[in-house]
Amino acid sequence: MADLNTLTTSLASMKQTMVNRLISLGDTNISTNNSMQTIVNHYNDVRFTVVPTSSCDLVAMTPMFYMYDAYDATAIGSAKTILTANNSSVQANYTDIIASEAEVINTWQGYLRMNSFTSLTSMQFPKVKYIIGSNSFIQPNSSYINTTLSGIFEFPNLKANLSTNNYICACLSNITKFSAPEYEWAMGNSTVTYYNQNLTYVNLEKYKGYYDYSTNTFKISTNIIGQNCPNIECLILGDTDAITTNLMYTSTTYSNFTTLVLNVTKVPTLSSSSYIKQSDSYYPKFNIETGSIYVPDALLTEFQEATYWSTYYDMFKPLSTFVNTWENS
Repeated sequence: MADLNTLTTSLASMKQTMVNRLISLGDTNISTNNSMQTIVNHYNDVRFTVVPTSSCDLVAMTPMFYMYDAYDATAIGSAKTILTANNSSVQANYTDIIASEAEVINTWQGYLRMNSFTSLTSMQFPKVKYIIGSNSFIQPNSSYINTTLSGIFEFPNLKANLSTNNYICACLSNITKFSAPEYEWAMGNSTVTYYNQNLTYVNLEKYKGYYDYSTNTFKISTNIIGQNCPNIECLILGDTDAITTNLMYTSTTYSNFTTLVLNVTKVPTLSSSSYIKQSDSYYPKFNIETGSIYVPDALLTEFQEATYWSTYYDMFKPLSTFVNTWENS
């Protein structure tokens, strides 16, 4: 754990930073004598009322937050943190959300409700490594759909979701691609997408799933692709130890899903053959006639012979032959 004096100094500095910012904005009823909770509440109330009316860099509005050592203090101890909150009257004016230097998204105070952003055309999180807190980054609710953001949505450096709610790419109906190539694991459930009706490509090439402390293993224990993402064509996953549930939400037909890529170092345990292609003919999970499962060349035979994986014997192809036509299209 961090030295107590260092921790105390960091917290005091953070309080002073927020208080100075609040005073500069005319909040004269605040001082470092107030509790941290009071200061944060004040800060959260004003930060969405003073940003420019179109494009804003969230870092400019956000103080430095000290993280607990359990979350790897050496990596994120002094990282600038985005506090998500909601103010629809201001959010409606945003065309861009840019977190140019932030390394952490803290959902403790709230989440993004995407339907409030009625002018949004881009979101950029180039340096974010961690999501922490008690809420989803985006609220997964079918009533809160954004239709203005399109194309690709990405977290190029996200490593872990330490929030207890894990939806990262949700309620963005017109994006076609989601990419988080460095994303490795989640503290809560494994689900990543939700209500992305036009999403075709999901790149999670290092994603192992939920970390199970009881067994010291990584598991895909809930659907990676959540509800109402019917146009998925390609899903890329990382080195998980086990797949213990359906990869895709069970009550959606995925007639275009033809490509599954597994970047693994061993054959993961598969608890049922239906978890790749659900046996219920009303909701096929994989186009088994034209579909391909790309696995490391050295593991090809082992996959073809492994329990439950053998159902897909003819669909396995060497990873060296995979051509990613989605990435740059």
